[in-house]
Amino acid sequence: MLEKIEDINTFMETIFTCIKDGNFQKAFTLVKSNTVIESSQIDALYTQTETQLTMLNKKYGRDSGFEQVRETKLGDSLLKRVYIQKFNYIPLRWIFIFYNPGDGWTLIQFSFDEKYKDLF
Repeated sequence: MLEKIEDINTFMETIFTCIKDGNFQKAFTLVKSNTVIESSQIDALYTQTETQLTMLNKKYGRDSGFEQVRETKLGDSLLKRVYIQKFNYIPLRWIFIFYNPGDGWTLIQFSFDEKYKDLF
């Protein structure tokens, strides 16, 4: 559980650093420790993400980092953050949704896709 918004910032920076460095296992181990998503689902997402991002690095050029492009907060309970992963040729969109039932933030959903045009 992430107590404050600042903890989410640190969590996201660490996740993206691991992904950029190709350390997918460390990134997903961190996700497991801060989510309600079942461990088996995270394991499946890990395998899928590693395969897809390796392919995308070859297809779209080198990964040069991440940038937060949107944040939406609904009351004190829901937070949605959208990031782009910057490749040489196109960005990849990442979406993270956090929930705070009153005792801290937990990741309840995340995904990535090539729908960067939907950001406009």
